[in-house]
Amino acid sequence: MRTSGRIRHWVVAAFLIVLVPASLWATSLPGTDFGLVMLLGPAWLVFVPVWAALFIFTFVGRWGCLRREWPRWTVAPLAVVLAGALIQWGVPVQVRFELSRAALDRFATSVARGAPPPDGGWIGLYPVLSAERVPGGASFTIEGAGGFLEAYGLVWKPGGGLNPDDHRRIDGDWYVWWISD
Repeated sequence: MRTSGRIRHWVVAAFLIVLVPASLWATSLPGTDFGLVMLLGPAWLVFVPVWAALFIFTFVGRWGCLRREWPRWTVAPLAVVLAGALIQWGVPVQVRFELSRAALDRFATSVARGAPPPDGGWIGLYPVLSAERVPGGASFTIEGAGGFLEAYGLVWKPGGGLNPDDHRRIDGDWYVWWISD
């Protein structure tokens, strides 16, 4: 009985070790990484009821054991709540942006000075579908961000002057843009 309990905890831990970071990564793009979210959704729909069933079946008739084992059983709900809160507050988007900031600034200043924008590849931690020079700045489309009917990207536009209906300031002269069909 003791071994099966350890196995259950390792299975739950393995799911959490994969699902929580993958979910944070998928939501670190403006508009989310649609493909990855489509893969993670069913995994979460399996994980939550399996965790609940393991919890119930482990302690039915043995609720006294819960007092001793509660720390192990609270890790999963706490990890899920923490990840959900971070996603809700936009922390993954901000962290990815800050980790890519130096590469983004180099890209923007070189394109604004007249260098040809790269087509494809990566700018920092962002997969680039296309890039272009815009009046007074630079812009690029993020590959995989959004979904079937949306496209997202980043634009560097010193001085602003962008339409607030389809642009949101992320930091400094950097804005997220989106197009919905």
